[in-house]
Amino acid sequence: MILVLCCSIFYTMHGKSFFKASSIGFLFICTLLFFAGVGFFIDKKLGTMPLFFMSGFILGFIGALINVFKFSNKLLEDDKDYKGKK
Repeated sequence: MILVLCCSIFYTMHGKSFFKASSIGFLFICTLLFFAGVGFFIDKKLGTMPLFFMSGFILGFIGALINVFKFSNKLLEDDKDYKGKK
């Protein structure tokens, strides 16, 4: 309850930009953990411990960078449209 109250106060003080920026970090971590987790699961099943985990980690890192790049470009375009309407 207190967390929701603090977030709503912060939202009214700073607008949507904080939440958009934090969603970029969340997107990066989730993508990275998903691919590394899939690689870890495959390694556990096949008994080839670092091979698929490291491959999944590298693919997840590359995918996360691509996702962050696309998401940040979308945010910048939205910000330009919003500032142009004022």
